[in-house]
Amino acid sequence: MRMNTIKRYWNQQMNTKCSTLIEYCLENSYEPVWACRLENVGSYKLAEKLGFEMYGEVPYYRLSK
Repeated sequence: MRMNTIKRYWNQQMNTKCSTLIEYCLENSYEPVWACRLENVGSYKLAEKLGFEMYGEVPYYRLSK
């Protein structure tokens, strides 16, 4: 998505799209869930701004290079 938008509009478009998706979920009895790594500060802050609260931490694994 970022490749198709002007940098100054990135957050505004994400806020709008995420809010629309959350509304759709709630209207259709789906539970919206947000997942991101804590290192992804932008995603983490956006989740908080949209009303999500930290529920728990789940470890993830990757193969060594």
